Amino acid sequence: MDHHGHADMSMDKMADDMRNRFLVAAVLSVPILLWSAIGRQVLHFTVPAPFGLRDDLFQLILSLPVIGYSARIFFDGAVRALRARTLDMMVLVAVAIAFICYGRRAADFERITLSAQDLSIERAEGARRLHWHFPTVWARVEVEESGSGWMHRVRVFIVSRGERVEVGRHLAAPGRKLLAQEIFLALRNTAAA
Repeated sequence: MDHHGHADMSMDKMADDMRNRFLVAAVLSVPILLWSAIGRQVLHFTVPAPFGLRDDLFQLILSLPVIGYSARIFFDGAVRALRARTLDMMVLVAVAIAFICYGRRAADFERITLSAQDLSIERAEGARRLHWHFPTVWARVEVEESGSGWMHRVRVFIVSRGERVEVGRHLAAPGRKLLAQEIFLALRNTAAA
């Protein structure tokens, strides 16, 4: 019986291989969870990502072995099935893994709205919807920069009455700086009006 990638292995070796793949995925899932939005906001995990990396980049680096090694058996099996012009469970699982990787964050967004009285932030992270409302008169922008070169990190926060919300997390560093300038100018123009 061909087990897609395990054809030349004994049952014991196949079980060991599958266990090792599972353990790699399980072990790496813990830091992936800790540095995710759930880890930060629900579990209150505050340790910064190593090497000055952004949380999302660190998660990507950790998820590559999970997808590349742990799920490889499904992708190999899917390639063999498609070459044989058949559709089987390996194709289904490989497509599901690809859609999960892509679709997990495809609908995420962040919307910042400013009126004369209110600055509001709406954020979608997977199935979660988060909302913040700040009186415009008390809202201000803070920018934190650290590192240099490819490790240059820019973080932008809206701060009001002791509450601090990071915005522009899906933007690259130059885009975050531009966002901070635009929010600052919009707040200043609203206050002057």
